[in-house]
Amino acid sequence: MKKVSSLFMIMAAFVIAISFACGTAVAADKAEKVTVTVEIFSGRPNPTFEITDPAAIVRLREGLKRLPSLSLTEEQGFEFSRLGYRGILITHDGSVEGIPRYIQCLNGKVKVLGGEGAGFFKDTGKFEKHYLGLAKTKGLITELLDEQFIADPDSM
Repeated sequence: MKKVSSLFMIMAAFVIAISFACGTAVAADKAEKVTVTVEIFSGRPNPTFEITDPAAIVRLREGLKRLPSLSLTEEQGFEFSRLGYRGILITHDGSVEGIPRYIQCLNGKVKVLGGEGAGFFKDTGKFEKHYLGLAKTKGLITELLDEQFIADPDSM
């Protein structure tokens, strides 16, 4: 009986250890992540970085909720299909709840596609300035700023 009891205890410990390891791996996979891209190049990779900080994800989610809609006339002036700098693109794979899969910010306007809240909005949250500032801090747009291909976020 002692052998059965010992074997049971060893198996139970093994099952608990495996369950814990699997649970930890699953939790790590569920971390929310958005990708921020400075849209400027055609034919070469754009400067890109990821945001995984939960507080930054919440800030984005809450900021999007407060954006006022643009009128139809204001929407028509939206120019995303031009050459050169085309703004900030924020995307994710669909796993970030409460944030649309596609957000583009340019010249005080925000274009939202994919999910609830799709439409055109005024960039009162200063998303373009904020994310350009992060790209600058990370050293991703130094040459672009030096060559004046994009506006310095500090002067926006």
